Formats: sequence, C-alpha cells, structure tokens
Amino acid sequence: MATTIAVLLAAQAGANKSEQDAVAKRFVAAVQDKRDYEDSDFVTPLREKDKQFFASFAKCRYRYTSHLVNDTPQKPGAYVEVPDEIIIGWKCKGVPAETPVGLTLVFSGTKIEKIETHNVDLMKAD
Repeated sequence: MATTIAVLLAAQAGANKSEQDAVAKRFVAAVQDKRDYEDSDFVTPLREKDKQFFASFAKCRYRYTSHLVNDTPQKPGAYVEVPDEIIIGWKCKGVPAETPVGLTLVFSGTKIEKIETHNVDLMKAD
C-alpha cells in the first residue's frame, strides 16, 4: 500500500512539473507580448499594473527557464531541485552578467501563486 501511494505521489509530482513548465512557457510568451496572459495560470489573476511591470522585460532577451536548485548543506557540491519554483533568466542591456535579471515563479500546484523579482533595479528605463 505504501509503495502504491509513493508511486501515485511521484506521478502527480511529475504531472505538476510538466504543467508548471507549460505555464512558465506561456508566461514568458505573454511577457514578450506574443500571447495574452491566461488568468487560469494564476492563483489570483494579474492586475493591469502587474502586466505593465512585466512588459518592461520585453526589451530584454529571454535566456532560460529552469527549475530552481539549491545546494545541500549535508552534501557540499550537491544540489537538489526546489519543488514548485521555476526561475526565468533575462539578458538586459547594461546589466552585468554576474548579476542577471530574473523572475522566479512560485507555484501552488499548477498555478502561479507568487512572482519574485531578482536584480530588476539594475534594468535601465528606456
């Protein structure tokens, strides 16, 4: 019975990860103004002022989307994937490569619950 539950939980986690990846791709496309934001991708739909803020990323070059990983204090040099968090990296004019601009999508299940920003203060206002 315990093995069955573990298999079902692993299958659900895999399904969530696939859907989270799809949501992240749609989010990037919306930021780049290639599609509209889908309210169903969010726990609470984005407000207009949030959409306007994310529009400022359209002037940057999308670099990557990746599940967040953290190092483990128990095993130096080993990394573990952080469940339910996807980071999106951007290359913005005038921002040093050592301090890239990023957004972290924090998921609740398969919906974006929170969006954290990284180094956006370094972006130039054009």
